[in-house]
Amino acid sequence: MCINGTSPRDWPHVVSAAVLYPDCVVPHFGLHPMHGAQYGKEIPEADHLSLLEWLRGCSPPATLAAASASPSRASQLEPPSCTPDWLLQLQQLLLQAPNAHVGETGLHKPGAGCGTLGTLGVQRQLLSLHLALAQGLQRSVTVHCVKAFGALADELQAAAAAAEGATVMAGTEFPLGVPIVCHSFSGSSEVTRRLQRLGAYFSISGSVSNPAFKAVRAAAVHVPLHRLLLESDCPDQPLWGGQGGGSSEETATTSCCAASTGALPAMQHHSCPEDVLVTAAAIADLRGCTAVEVVKAANQNATLVFRDSSLKPSAEGSGSVALAARGAPG
Repeated sequence: MCINGTSPRDWPHVVSAAVLYPDCVVPHFGLHPMHGAQYGKEIPEADHLSLLEWLRGCSPPATLAAASASPSRASQLEPPSCTPDWLLQLQQLLLQAPNAHVGETGLHKPGAGCGTLGTLGVQRQLLSLHLALAQGLQRSVTVHCVKAFGALADELQAAAAAAEGATVMAGTEFPLGVPIVCHSFSGSSEVTRRLQRLGAYFSISGSVSNPAFKAVRAAAVHVPLHRLLLESDCPDQPLWGGQGGGSSEETATTSCCAASTGALPAMQHHSCPEDVLVTAAAIADLRGCTAVEVVKAANQNATLVFRDSSLKPSAEGSGSVALAARGAPG
């Protein structure tokens, strides 16, 4: 089960869950765009570039051995003086946990709700730092995106251009060197194709069970099965049908941030990790296949995407279905 942190305020809760349930929880740490204005500010271009270079160069364990053998290499690993505290903390959490990944980060168009958003420019800088950190440490990245898919694709393209070369795991090529997970995805088929070329996987939430959510339901059909993941987005994006009213798709667009304001969607009270079984059945119904096929594919995909960075990737993989859920909003 993947639990995504959203800010330094909730990262300790993610750590606690991972410690309590080490065989179940795959921890993720990141800065959600809803906290962009609180933690982020415009970084001068020169400082931004130095941070990106530093983050991409920090790839343990090789860097640790290289640093001890070469004083000049050790100085290269020193963080730039402009490094924000939250980024140092995030890097340390990931260094201490080889099974942890990066997220939740991403882009959310200002004016579309969702907490104290920074400008799109600040959000893009924050996203680029997360991508560089993930590339350096070889971790997957879970991204949130609302009405900013073009900017997201541009940032992924830039990160791919900065990569030394695509990484191939279990026969799948990742241009950035790491997998990207588009959380609670509802993009068009054109967006899907562009992001897929950049190594993206697409996670579908319980809102797919609502007939009114046409974009999510369309995505559940056009996303290739070999790139499909399942999530609960707990406590948001609850199931629809027989458990309380309904909700418009516009409401659902911002409901992923509802917990930050105390508002929850007008469906069931909240979602739960076990909801992914119903989500799988809803996707299967839309695709004209069996729920078993959906679960099997999602399981194989999750095993590859959320692998422990200290282990060599396997072409087959094993394990339970990965359920994506955010941590307690900070």
